[in-house]
Amino acid sequence: MGWKDDLNEFDLTEPQDLDDLAENSTEAKAEDIGFVNPKSGAGILGREDGVLEGFADYGLGFRFSRNSQSLMVFAPSVHIFSSSVNKHDKIVRNTYLKDEYSDIEEILSEGDNLNEKL
Repeated sequence: MGWKDDLNEFDLTEPQDLDDLAENSTEAKAEDIGFVNPKSGAGILGREDGVLEGFADYGLGFRFSRNSQSLMVFAPSVHIFSSSVNKHDKIVRNTYLKDEYSDIEEILSEGDNLNEKL
């Protein structure tokens, strides 16, 4: 599929009601765990797709996403109080597979090389 097909598919999709989308995105589903205060609406949920989110108000909360490997903070104003702030550019792999990790990478790369030869 090319970009024209994607654009055509996007153009031909049934429009969705934004109110319905907003309501469905904020509702806890059957497989989600967590708690939501029925009076204030604030809560923390572990979604079935691996997303962890907490919210205090509309547009005020956080979300950890497994798929995008990201932390998102939603707030009209962010205040950070710290005696030291450090930025770390180097990603250090933290895994339960200590010495086996390189073996697994090697096995996977051998599989990729095999697929390229076929």
